[in-house]
Amino acid sequence: MLYRVVATSLLAIAVAVAMHCSLYAAPAGGQIAAGVGNIAQNGTVTTINQVSDKLAVNWQSFNIAANEKVQFIQPSASAIALNRILGNNPTEVYGQLSANGKVFLVNPNGILFGPGAQINVGGLVASSQKITDADFMAGRYIFSGENGQVVNQGNIQAAENSYVALLAPEVRNEGVITARLGSVALGSGQQATLDFTGDGKINLAIDGAVAKAIVENRCLIQADGGMVIMAAKAKDALIDTVVNNSGIIQARSMASENGTITISGGDSGFVEVSGTLDVSGINAGETGGTVKVLGDKVGVLTGAKVNAAGDQCGGLVEVSGKSGLAFDGQVNLAALNGTSGKLLMSSKNVLVSDSEANGSTHNVSAAAVEAAIATGNVTLQAANDITIDAVISSQDSTNELKLEAGRDVVVSDSIYLPRGTVSLQGNTDPAGGINRDHGNGNIIFDEFAGITADNVLMLLRSTTRYNYWKAGEIRISGGQFRTNTFNVYTDGSFAQYLSQIPNETYAISGLGSNYCNDVLIQAHGDISVGLIKSLSTLIVSKRNFFILYNRDELNANSQSYPGIMTGDTGKFWVYATNPYNSDLKHMAAQSDVKKLYGRPAVLLNYSGPPNLFAPRPNISGKNGYFCFTGIPKLTLVADNVSKTYGDPNPPLTYHVTGLVAGDSLQDVLIGSPVLILREDGKNCGSYPVFIDYGTAIAYNGYSLGLLRGSLTVKKAPLTVKANDEARLYGQTNPIFTASFSGFKLGEDQSVLNGKLEYNTQAQPGSPIGDYLVTPFGLTSDNYDIYYTSGVLKVLANPMPHKDLYKSVIASLKAVNIRQPGTKETDRYDRVTIVTDEMSDEYLEERLLVD
Repeated sequence: MLYRVVATSLLAIAVAVAMHCSLYAAPAGGQIAAGVGNIAQNGTVTTINQVSDKLAVNWQSFNIAANEKVQFIQPSASAIALNRILGNNPTEVYGQLSANGKVFLVNPNGILFGPGAQINVGGLVASSQKITDADFMAGRYIFSGENGQVVNQGNIQAAENSYVALLAPEVRNEGVITARLGSVALGSGQQATLDFTGDGKINLAIDGAVAKAIVENRCLIQADGGMVIMAAKAKDALIDTVVNNSGIIQARSMASENGTITISGGDSGFVEVSGTLDVSGINAGETGGTVKVLGDKVGVLTGAKVNAAGDQCGGLVEVSGKSGLAFDGQVNLAALNGTSGKLLMSSKNVLVSDSEANGSTHNVSAAAVEAAIATGNVTLQAANDITIDAVISSQDSTNELKLEAGRDVVVSDSIYLPRGTVSLQGNTDPAGGINRDHGNGNIIFDEFAGITADNVLMLLRSTTRYNYWKAGEIRISGGQFRTNTFNVYTDGSFAQYLSQIPNETYAISGLGSNYCNDVLIQAHGDISVGLIKSLSTLIVSKRNFFILYNRDELNANSQSYPGIMTGDTGKFWVYATNPYNSDLKHMAAQSDVKKLYGRPAVLLNYSGPPNLFAPRPNISGKNGYFCFTGIPKLTLVADNVSKTYGDPNPPLTYHVTGLVAGDSLQDVLIGSPVLILREDGKNCGSYPVFIDYGTAIAYNGYSLGLLRGSLTVKKAPLTVKANDEARLYGQTNPIFTASFSGFKLGEDQSVLNGKLEYNTQAQPGSPIGDYLVTPFGLTSDNYDIYYTSGVLKVLANPMPHKDLYKSVIASLKAVNIRQPGTKETDRYDRVTIVTDEMSDEYLEERLLVD
């Protein structure tokens, strides 16, 4: 038997006990309702011994004070203990809750994990919604109800490959939640159903809406190698926000296990992201994970960061708002050694403008699109229309920009992607199941709006989904198209009017040389490639220009060429199903014109009035006479190189492509190019490696081109180790510190972002022993931060010297005296208990008499 040695008045004890019970009462009134187990309480420790795999306990109250501990001893890691609180007060946890298995806490009045709470369990479900014993015992985890809150301000940690789920009409995380290789789910709705799929992964289904639904993360959720779900359904369509992340959600990849973050707001309200979503996988061989931000109105706002970068492949980021989309966040889709990731943004209508996106404006920031396409591929989808009302420019990106609209794609400003691909598709099936409004689809370029890209694709098809939507018109009213390949496919008509200024020369022209390589136009309606003013000039030179026309015949009504086509070696190709009725009126050519009648190829020279063409004998397949052949081209390609932050720049190199089989490089190229890195490449990111001709000259019939490379600066590893500390039993934890290793360029902690914090299970009343102290909370643009735990040693207090005992009020014979938290004892024949030279607190905290 243990007796606490105290020296105080009975009145003081009574007052202290009364205050303790009213403010920090341990769990009370526990009764086993289903399963087999027992409850034991010893001072500040409550122990639930669970025998059966599932146990249901009804409590009158379930609270844990800062100096109290509740522990579940369960038969296995898969065992589950359901704790239902029947009283009228919410559950408040400020102390320790531990379990080797899973713990369910259900209190319709709400649950608070307060500051300082330490939850270390195999798995946790905390809910203000009810579940029946029958459903629980049968493995049907269905929670329902419309009252209460669940709030975490403490530290919740689940075992690996396990889960944490917070379910209530109002759910807020203001602390830290960790479930490595597992799942974290925050859900709000009339009914929540959990489905445990194994390996720590769960499915969360929210059915039915509740008034004032809210799911919010303000601090930190970590589920590396796992998944995070935030989902809510609100009744009120006018409610401001139903799901909000202003903190950090981290589900980074771990080897082959990719992280997933899903934020869903249901059919009403606003889903807002202003914090950080991180599913990156940048260690060797890893790929980026998946982020989905879904809802009726969705905003990824200024200051938001989404990281889906990977080593082998970038991840997938989807941002979809059925009736509204605001996007001004920063997205990283880069792949250090592989294929870039993809950003998909979709809504009823999509407007790209220079305006900053926020909760009251539904538009996509052009600057945000530019930043995203610099690291990965970007797709904009609209059930109705996509409007480009601002310049989109990315000088060095080789990625693709796709515009896919259920009706119209309207380009009112220029798209500049000289090394990438631009794809425009109108009249598509509605994106994301959103109903499109009536009307046939078109692709329209306003006056002076054009595209500069390595490749351009326009697609306008008829669609049969829901109703038969006909393809309208691809109409280009002005501007310039500078591209190496220009492909157009439409079930409607194609009209291009290149200039509205008399005697002005406008062109579909190629990059660098001001001429285009290959142009392919395929239409089932009329084709009009012409000029508004007949004196203007259409340049199609030094490469091939193709029109593929799939109707039965070509005639004067379906083609109009009121200008002249000029160039030294340009070719004009026409395909027709019934070539004998085809006609080429109103076109004057200053170079060769080709006309293909089915399979045979006939080369025509213009030598008189229109339509007076004569076959040229001895047709040859060389020198650009046929599709996709022409002057061979050597390309000097700057190699992509990389380095770690803080290291010197690597040597710049290049290679050559385009050599025709059978030719040798030394016979067609002399000299060498010059490689230039115009930026210092100090900080992490991608920097263009420019290449200039230098002394390089191509000959023997070859042309010469250039292609830039890039320098990628990778993050440097930085280790943060918590320093070892020690304290006496009963004392508060010391102020923890850490050591840093890996800083570059003479830098120190001042260059890091965030706040360095520490996590430990040691409390003032924790037993003597060693406890891990784990740092966290720092971020950096130039460092990959790795945390290493230190050790906090909790030591025994020195025994009080027996010469201190002077004023005797009681005595015991032949006893052992030891300190709490240790097995060390001193043998005394007689013990005096004093009040004048030893404080009550000293005796109470430091002596136990056996």
